Amino acid sequence: MSRRGILSKEVVEMDQEDMETLILHLKDKIKVVSINTRLRALKDFFNYLDKNKLLFSENPTKNIKQLRDRQR
Repeated sequence: MSRRGILSKEVVEMDQEDMETLILHLKDKIKVVSINTRLRALKDFFNYLDKNKLLFSENPTKNIKQLRDRQR
């Protein structure tokens, strides 16, 4: 799936595959620490939507883990 395909979806329609594709795309562009910051924000947002029953399907960030920073 292309990046354009992810962005053309409504947020509530995103699934885990879309999240993984987004992460892979970001790995080429920004640092792991920055990706993890965005992941935390996305997880909080999707948890809010899930709690308020605003998602069409399962929470797409449910099984997404933080990336490991290899520099440590």
